[in-house]
Amino acid sequence: MKEIRTNSSFWSAIVFLMAFCSLNVQFMIASKMSYVTEEGLFIYPICLGIFLMAMGLGASRVSSKTTYDSKKNLKRLIIVEFIVCALGFLSITTIEYIRSEYYLRIYAIYTGCIFSFLLGYFTGKELPLVINILDSQKQNASNIRMLFFFDYFASLFSSIIFTLLMKPYFGLYKTSIINANLNLIIVFLLVFCSFKNNRKPLPKKLNAIMAALAILISASLTITYSSKLDNYFLEKIVNKRMHDMFNLKLVKRENTFYQEISLFVERNDRKDPTTDYKEILEQPEKYHLFGFLDSGLQFVDPLGVKEDPYHFMLFDPIMQIYKPKKILILGGGDGLPARQTQLYEDIIEDIVMVDLDPEWIEFTRTDELMKYNTQNALNNPKIRFYGSDAFKWIIKTDEKFDAIFVDFPGTNNLASLRIGTVQFMNDLRRILKPEGVIISQDDVPLNKFFMPSIFSTAKAAGFSMLFGERVKSNIINQTVSQFMLFRNDKLKRDYLYKFHNYYKPNKKNKARLKKYGYINYKRDPSEDGEIISFYDPIVLQFSINDITENLTGY
Repeated sequence: MKEIRTNSSFWSAIVFLMAFCSLNVQFMIASKMSYVTEEGLFIYPICLGIFLMAMGLGASRVSSKTTYDSKKNLKRLIIVEFIVCALGFLSITTIEYIRSEYYLRIYAIYTGCIFSFLLGYFTGKELPLVINILDSQKQNASNIRMLFFFDYFASLFSSIIFTLLMKPYFGLYKTSIINANLNLIIVFLLVFCSFKNNRKPLPKKLNAIMAALAILISASLTITYSSKLDNYFLEKIVNKRMHDMFNLKLVKRENTFYQEISLFVERNDRKDPTTDYKEILEQPEKYHLFGFLDSGLQFVDPLGVKEDPYHFMLFDPIMQIYKPKKILILGGGDGLPARQTQLYEDIIEDIVMVDLDPEWIEFTRTDELMKYNTQNALNNPKIRFYGSDAFKWIIKTDEKFDAIFVDFPGTNNLASLRIGTVQFMNDLRRILKPEGVIISQDDVPLNKFFMPSIFSTAKAAGFSMLFGERVKSNIINQTVSQFMLFRNDKLKRDYLYKFHNYYKPNKKNKARLKKYGYINYKRDPSEDGEIISFYDPIVLQFSINDITENLTGY
């Protein structure tokens, strides 16, 4: 019988590190797949389900015939760790490469699922191999039970460290390389264990030198190449997403607890843009600024303009007719709604802004390009900021508002679909003054199936409603869509409808309105729809349909 003598504490530490590293890699794959699909609520459990299923398959493939051959089991464990190390290092890079080279995101999703399966398969082999090694040493049952404790505890530890530390502060690329280094340390410890039990072990000094060199090389690779690889693939993906219409260059990137912020610039003459802030700000009229959150487009603006068509459509109809003094902005961390409010300083007296990510707001307030693009709007003393979930904040607050502007990202996930539900409309109605109005940009009404339901839901919540849209609102021809909710004020709704659909601009506003045009509004549809509740299967079905459509597009 071939035995390898090591104490149970050593193997407990090895099992803990192995489980920690494997779970980290799986969290990275699931996170990357969430970015690719723009829908984390569904893709996360799918990736984890594939991983856990493959773990069971891998564990079942560990042969019991080699239970008492410690050296064979150790050799196999070392090979498994090398494979897990390679999967962790290559997974994110490969998914990004597939995503950037091929138009259909489904290819990247297939790639991520394959990596989840392979990772789970080899991870499932780890613990059975360690147990085989301990069985050969005649370890008692309590020592083996402790392995399960450290294995499961590492899962909790990994989820906390990945969520709170590694992903927000290092990003996925650096995390993958750091994780690969931890796997290499495990391999080194296992190899050291093998040499320790050999008749002719290597000198201790040589072991120390090898370990130091391995750590030094790994750290150098992490520092030198992780950011470069990350930025290279991000540029490729963003340009591909814009259908290669532009020559976008990354100028700034920052991770917050909730999301990844990236800024790109494009020269109007299509020449290669500089990435130096000073040079850009010397000739701002030559550049467009693109802002992305988690690789999804947030805004595109000619650098330094005072207003854009999207926010003009969002604000101007209300400001012209209602002239609200106290307003609430939900979302708007990019500072563009706040920039628009500066055009109505003589009307607005108090602004409350609620955004989930306070670091995003701080970035907009302090970054030189963002400050220039927003006309330093977020430093307006009239604005009060709250870094909070808007859905929770409106439930807790007792303040009342003349107008509420909802400027969330597009509704491509289940959580965002709360915007069109009767629960959300009732919460907004509670904090709206009797003569108040709500205006929201959202993609829900664009769905023909949902349109009558949105009108019926608004009516059930005590609102009369207008819906409008305008195409080609910027250089990438985005559609502006929005709906307005009027509390117990159908007359003002009908007046605004006539004003914006039929009224001709006077000379004072002619140039401005010619530039942006009128948005075409629609009143009650001819058919009735279902009242939408967040707990209604219709909402879930819309989200699933949206995901299915997105899988076959870029």
